[in-house]
Amino acid sequence: MEYFQKVRSTVTKAVEQVGNVVAGNPALRLFEPGDLVGSAGPAHFWKIYKGKKRSNGQSVAVWVFERKQLTRVRHPRVLVVEHPLEEGRESFIFCTEPVIGSLANVLGHTDGLPQPASIHHKNYKLHDIEIRIGLKQVAEALSFLHVDAKMMHRNVSPASIILNEKGDFKLAGPDAAQFTKIPFFKDHRLDTVQTLESFMQHEQMVKIELLKKLPDMLIHFEKRLLVQKIRPCLTAEFSHPDLIPFILPALFYIIDLTDKEEFTTLVMPELAPVFSMERPYQITILLLEKLDLFLSRADPKDVDNHILPCLYRAIKNENGRIQEICLNVVPKIAKLISRHNMKTDVLPRLLALATTGDTLAVRGVLREKG
Repeated sequence: MEYFQKVRSTVTKAVEQVGNVVAGNPALRLFEPGDLVGSAGPAHFWKIYKGKKRSNGQSVAVWVFERKQLTRVRHPRVLVVEHPLEEGRESFIFCTEPVIGSLANVLGHTDGLPQPASIHHKNYKLHDIEIRIGLKQVAEALSFLHVDAKMMHRNVSPASIILNEKGDFKLAGPDAAQFTKIPFFKDHRLDTVQTLESFMQHEQMVKIELLKKLPDMLIHFEKRLLVQKIRPCLTAEFSHPDLIPFILPALFYIIDLTDKEEFTTLVMPELAPVFSMERPYQITILLLEKLDLFLSRADPKDVDNHILPCLYRAIKNENGRIQEICLNVVPKIAKLISRHNMKTDVLPRLLALATTGDTLAVRGVLREKG
């Protein structure tokens, strides 16, 4: 009797499970699902149930794809699904993190896309280091699917590898763990990118040592990789003020490669809060030393809202080095300073420095300007 109760319980649970999954689906008006008999497709996401037509009892197989499967797999190398599949009268829709297309698109396969090719794909040439990074990312995704999620992808191809806005490959061989160890991936640039991507996991001193070496290492990277991938890794650490003096030199190297549009849309929104930081004082020194770089690229609104206010605060600072830089900078950008700010923020402090001149460096600058 106990055996039959277990069988009954198992069957009841299976019926409840399929009922929960397909509830509300209009296909239920035509077909009645029964026992789960199999699975198929990539990662075996499709579940196959015995079934029959409600109209005449004819046997059929009911294929069910659970929409939540799209959001179940979470890993940095797997495409992030923000909203699962929704069915409309004429289409299926689901939403993911921002992407620029598939690897197939980037390689020139633009079937189904309007012509001429999207600006993201036109002249998009993958550099050697981007290929190395991308393939290793796909291998890591497969390793996760095979080892942790116990899934087989079964459809790895350029069309199923998606590039996000940073150029990351989201989802490369049957033995992914060994694939990542081949000599092709022994590249110091690859090590640098991977270290930066896992930056938050490292101790403070490890971060500082890497950041000190980073400006010299960046010369080996192409611009797109610097702007799309390395820049976000650096600016993500702006929440730690003590690290910012070590981050800025590397970021300045990247900024020097950007044009006005890239600086305004990508860099300045992340850099703006840094202009208001006064501690540690090295942040102010580094920003003031690169004032010409910022002014050559920044939008006038950002100059007025962030860059010049940084100067106004700095000129009131008691640090001798900051005072010295301010005295050198003000004459060069005086035409950008409004009459009101010149009268209330700049001139009073310049007069105070002229009368006190607390440090030898400041006195030397005042003599030169005088």
